[in-house]
Amino acid sequence: IPTPAEDDWERQRGSLNPKPGDVSRLHADTVVGLWQPQPQHSFLEVKVFKAGLYLGGRLHVDGDIPVHLTLADAGSQCEDRTQEARKRSQTETKAIFWVAALDEAIDRETQELFRSKEILARKERGAQTKDETALVAEEKLRLRRHQDELRRLLKQAMLTGSIFFRGNDRSPDDGAGDIGRAAAKVLGQALPEVFDRFEEAAARAGKNDLDSLMTTENLRGLTPVFTNLALVRDQGGKPVFNTESGPLAEVLSRVENRTSYGETANGKYLADEFSKEPFGWDFDVVRLLVVALLRAGKLEATSKGQVIESALSLEARTTFGNNNLFRQASFRPRTGPVDFTQVVDASEHFKDVFGREVSELEQGVVAGAIREEVERHDAELQEVHTLLVQHNLPGAEVLRTALDEMRSIRSGKEGQVILTFNGAHRELKEAIKRGAELGQALTEPRLYDLGRARSALGSLWAFLSEEPDLSDELREHHDRLMDLMAKETFFRELPAIDQHARALEQDHDHRHDQAAQARAAAYTAAQAKLRATPGFADLGDEQKQRVVKPLALRATLEGTENVPIPLLRSDLAACSGRLSGAIEEMLRLVDGNRIVSVTASSYFSGGIETEEQLDQALAGLKEQCLELIGAGKKVLVQ
Repeated sequence: IPTPAEDDWERQRGSLNPKPGDVSRLHADTVVGLWQPQPQHSFLEVKVFKAGLYLGGRLHVDGDIPVHLTLADAGSQCEDRTQEARKRSQTETKAIFWVAALDEAIDRETQELFRSKEILARKERGAQTKDETALVAEEKLRLRRHQDELRRLLKQAMLTGSIFFRGNDRSPDDGAGDIGRAAAKVLGQALPEVFDRFEEAAARAGKNDLDSLMTTENLRGLTPVFTNLALVRDQGGKPVFNTESGPLAEVLSRVENRTSYGETANGKYLADEFSKEPFGWDFDVVRLLVVALLRAGKLEATSKGQVIESALSLEARTTFGNNNLFRQASFRPRTGPVDFTQVVDASEHFKDVFGREVSELEQGVVAGAIREEVERHDAELQEVHTLLVQHNLPGAEVLRTALDEMRSIRSGKEGQVILTFNGAHRELKEAIKRGAELGQALTEPRLYDLGRARSALGSLWAFLSEEPDLSDELREHHDRLMDLMAKETFFRELPAIDQHARALEQDHDHRHDQAAQARAAAYTAAQAKLRATPGFADLGDEQKQRVVKPLALRATLEGTENVPIPLLRSDLAACSGRLSGAIEEMLRLVDGNRIVSVTASSYFSGGIETEEQLDQALAGLKEQCLELIGAGKKVLVQ
């Protein structure tokens, strides 16, 4: 027969039902757990590729090839989703699609898991009595059972589900018993088709390979990786770099194409581009290819405003031996002397970037005009860049790249000025425009608002995300704010940023007000109860203040603005204990050492189920009280 406390617990627990958003989150948490360790496959025994995970169209685990998982109710809905997944796989050929059916058992376990989580969120923090503590402990065991069972059922549903890649059925075998292995198997089948050019640069490039490229005078002293990748060929009995075909030609083509549009081809751009399909080349391999093109005289680099023309120079070893410096360095094709066509191009780009024409189409005049304008914009761009860095705002890297190009222009020779400007004019135009917009947008009030937004994403969300009754709408505000604050163009979305941040702040403030008022009300009532306790009136004024002080400090809203919500709630839960302590202290001041406290709940541990048990508990309590009274003590029952 359940006790009244157990009846109340089960009644409250049974009234809790998950919303669709709650169901999605529980399924997502479980599936992400099944995705660990992340499924992977070593392609050609050179590089490990990993499977990403999308659930409900939302990215949960990033990876090289995305797996789109759909959970659908068993029956017609699952059949429809399966057909949709097959069709999508025929058009979205770089992804894997997985459909699993949800049955009644999964729905039931999801509901029970939600109830366990929700009732614990509501009850665990305020559990005071032995019965309440026992119920919390039992619920935690029940929660783990439901978690384990939901995990088992979802795993079974996925392993009996359907997987498609490019229209072909790649579903798990009947004997499949592990999600990771099943996903890794499909990943291994998909990699050769998605990353079909990976083999061209499939190698592990180490420090020795890079060092040999930047220190060995003779190409015959290069490490075997250059031969294995066919980066070097024989020409007239001498080794030369093979820049006409293969991976070196591909990298050179990308640099030429990007700079021909006036955009910067930096190390980060190249590494990111060649990490995607159809290449999938490793970062160290891409860096090796770029430095090989520099060594072959096909490229020149700019790092921290300094032009690097030789891979054997100290500047090259310093720049390309450091991952971050390589990412920041920019590259452009190396050409011969500047011709008149390039001077004309520079003058046209000058008009496009700075809005005025060059007075004369002569190399020195055009180069001088470019330097003059660059110097004029450099200081204001540097100031904005510093502001972004100081306030930890996105977009500083874009301005840093432009500043490096400007530095190179200011210190370079006339020909280098022309070539650098032609290869980066679009980047410079965008940076100057962005710098002007940032300068106007980032006023002190706006910087303060952005600081509020960061705080909302940080400390406020760390608390709110753990609240059991958080709405889906508020989660959407958080997600949108996170996206906007990560964009390089955040300064164009300041009203929206403020709106989403304010929504989080208002919800937090509302909860704070509720907690503060509940604490103040509880301690105000406790004070009244203390003052009404027999013996309080017999205390002196100083004694009354001392006894009441722990309650009075918390019976007001004054000074609660900076008190965290968890502390306010903790104070609320401790109110009854503090009241008991105050009453005991008051009685000791009145009666001295005669006061003895007796804990009544110790006689009712385990609950009361029969009248006989009640009589025994009351008799035991009475016996102890009579014994203490007989010894001349005054009993305080708690």
